[in-house]
Amino acid sequence: MKVLKFGGTSVGSADGLRSLTTIVKNGRPHHRLVLVVSALSGVTDALAGWLARAPETADPDAALRYLYTRHHVVASGVLRRPALQRYTAQLQERLSRYTSILTQLPARRPSADLRDAVLAIGERLSAPLVAAALRDAGVPSVAQDAAALVRTDSTFGRAVVDTRVTRLQVTDWRAQLQDDGVPVVTGFIGADAEGRTTTLGRGGSDYSAALLAQALDAHLLERWTDVRGLYTADPAQDATAEPIHQLDLPDAQALARAGQLGMHPQSFDPLVAGNIPLHVRCTRAPTEKGTLVVPVGFTKRITSLAS
Repeated sequence: MKVLKFGGTSVGSADGLRSLTTIVKNGRPHHRLVLVVSALSGVTDALAGWLARAPETADPDAALRYLYTRHHVVASGVLRRPALQRYTAQLQERLSRYTSILTQLPARRPSADLRDAVLAIGERLSAPLVAAALRDAGVPSVAQDAAALVRTDSTFGRAVVDTRVTRLQVTDWRAQLQDDGVPVVTGFIGADAEGRTTTLGRGGSDYSAALLAQALDAHLLERWTDVRGLYTADPAQDATAEPIHQLDLPDAQALARAGQLGMHPQSFDPLVAGNIPLHVRCTRAPTEKGTLVVPVGFTKRITSLAS
């Protein structure tokens, strides 16, 4: 079992989705795969912007048009006509569900639970698109809402995960999976005991993927991004940033908690608890080795992981 997490830039374009399907098709002969996906690049920021303008100038119709166009354009670039027609109908049906949520924005200042319901829309539209792209490429796939898997408290915006209940829910879900299918799970979101949508904080899809990897007893988590591994600084902003080829999990955990890896501060906690290595790879350069983050004493298996 491997968990593959794809970030917003990896799912936010037709080229990215084509690379994703190739990566999945190449991996299926060797592993059972579970995918965790972020919202398409830019979508969560747009949703947060509408929330910031509510209730004064939020425009739900504009929001729905943007969401439809953003996802339909990507779908049109990767899906063949019959699959595109099916996905378009599904997209329209899903957006109709969110109309009631978005129309609350001009009426009142968003409560914490409404904010999370709005911010979760990005992942809830992304996962069905990725699953549709995989099916159109010949890979059986279904989208799975993480609200049914990740149990949290009611701290909206930065929910605390109940790992015991989460593991039980994931274990029950795993027992129902088809052997040849590749589920696509929404990152970033969960649900409290009352079934209300919660979010795990920005960068929460990395944390979601790690939680699933631990609950599934996965042997590896792969984090796919548009950057060729982890760096000593953000390479887009710092020309002196150097690539990190290998890290021990406890060191990476400390760096993430200090905000130095650009990842959710709890991303490595489930991996440390489950002794699960992380391989950070680049969707645009899938043959490059990227960065391996491994448990202490894991050196003997590094070669096989990097292949």
